This record gives sequence, structure tokens and C-alpha cells, in this order.
Amino acid sequence: EFRGQKTGLHLYQALLNFAVQNGVKTVILDTPSVAKRSHEFYEKAGFRKVEKAALPIEYTYPDRDCALYMLCL
Repeated sequence: EFRGQKTGLHLYQALLNFAVQNGVKTVILDTPSVAKRSHEFYEKAGFRKVEKAALPIEYTYPDRDCALYMLCL
């Protein structure tokens, strides 16, 4: 019910503020490949789509069709 509402944007900003205040350097998102609306939001917010091999950590995710996004803080 909150999708597309300003509440989500406030939650997103709160998450990034918390991450920065706690020394997080990178945020990685694993999202279903069909979630195109979410992908647009992430890209507008500065995330870039990456391949698994480009991640700064070893990441094993379920065998499904997903997209990975990364934001360096």
C-alpha cells in the first residue's frame, strides 16, 4: 500500500542515513528481475546494476532470475 508514496522515500533516506552513520560503505540489493518499477527507483537513487562477479563480496543467492544493484556510499 505504500508503493509509490512519499513514505517509501522517507524510509529509503532513513536507511541511507543509518548506513552512513554506521560506517556502511556499500549497499547491495537483490531484486526480482521483473520488478521494473523498483529498478527505475533504484537507478534514479544512484544504484547501478551490476553482475554477480562485480560485487565486492562473495554472494550466493537463490537460483532465480534476479537483478543485483549496488550503491557506494
